[in-house]
Amino acid sequence: MSVTREPGLRVPAWVHDVVASVLIVAFNAAVVAFRPGEISPAWVVATSAPAALMFVRRRYPRTVLAAVIVFSVVATLLPPSGAGTIVAPAFALFSTASVVPRWRGWMLTAGCAVVLAVAVSVGQDVSFGAALAQSGLVCGIAMALADAARTRRAYTDELRLRALRAEQTREAEAARAVAEDRLRIARDLHDSVAHRISVMSLSAGVASSTLESNPQAAQEALSTIRSASRAVLTDIGALLGSLREQTVVGLASLDELVGDFATAGLEVDVRVDGDVAALPAPVDVLAYRVVQEGLTNAMKHGDGDARLGITVTPEQVRVKVRNRVGRAARTHTSVGASYGLLGMRERVEEAGGVLEAGRVGDEHALSVRVPLAAQVRA
Repeated sequence: MSVTREPGLRVPAWVHDVVASVLIVAFNAAVVAFRPGEISPAWVVATSAPAALMFVRRRYPRTVLAAVIVFSVVATLLPPSGAGTIVAPAFALFSTASVVPRWRGWMLTAGCAVVLAVAVSVGQDVSFGAALAQSGLVCGIAMALADAARTRRAYTDELRLRALRAEQTREAEAARAVAEDRLRIARDLHDSVAHRISVMSLSAGVASSTLESNPQAAQEALSTIRSASRAVLTDIGALLGSLREQTVVGLASLDELVGDFATAGLEVDVRVDGDVAALPAPVDVLAYRVVQEGLTNAMKHGDGDARLGITVTPEQVRVKVRNRVGRAARTHTSVGASYGLLGMRERVEEAGGVLEAGRVGDEHALSVRVPLAAQVRA
């Protein structure tokens, strides 16, 4: 997983450490140049040690700050008394204030300013007020720069986090879209192909059982299989085409659908109330799939007949399919548990509708209500 990087060149941390050390040494060298002969070995150690500590100030910021303050106080009290000793505390304070809460950073700033001011006022002929103004100004600038650096770092981290979340969201949306496409393909396979396969299976059973006793019926069953197989190939071609371009079916093809089932031996009594042509396209497709599923189950589990009712009102469309339960299915109690009804129930509920399926005496009833304002997924 890639994360958006901050634009621009990024200077390595060690470069900053080198710059800080060079500046500290440069200020100390300036003191040596202006006051020759007054330098003690202890002063050299006290002013050189902070320069070396700059390379570990990020790893141990608080420890380095405390040590640098101590060295600076010692250097201020020793000859040549102090010019330039404020530089090392400023760098150490910057590193510490960048990683502690803002209020604590300002407290450290005030404390460092007071301690350094006391040391300067004692080690030099300077009033405490003037020394405090000087140390306060330098420490305040260090704290302000540290606060700006922390704000910029927080802003950069937030941008990176947002970029990471955006990428995770895109990946989640892509995964969800793939899952929806898989579910849609599974539904379309069932809706457009499964009922044809059912016709072929039932016709094959008729042909095998009547091949010797009734050759004419077997011949008709084989003809039905041939017709259904051609229809299956057509449906599969349409399904493959829908993967590239959406293919729309609807109740305008109701007569053709009922004719297919009639050819397979299912007598369907159809009653339509209302204008099916006025249905919104998504609802029209869903209603067609409900009829297809209901008649398929009626052919598979019924006694060869079914009653289909479609009612269109200004608010909703209602589809009812009823059929007598055949002998082979009378021992089953969960006719609605098939994958077809499961997928159909999901589609109807996504559209805000209601699907009811179950046994009513010796009949199986499927009833679906879908609001016309439904937003149905393809």
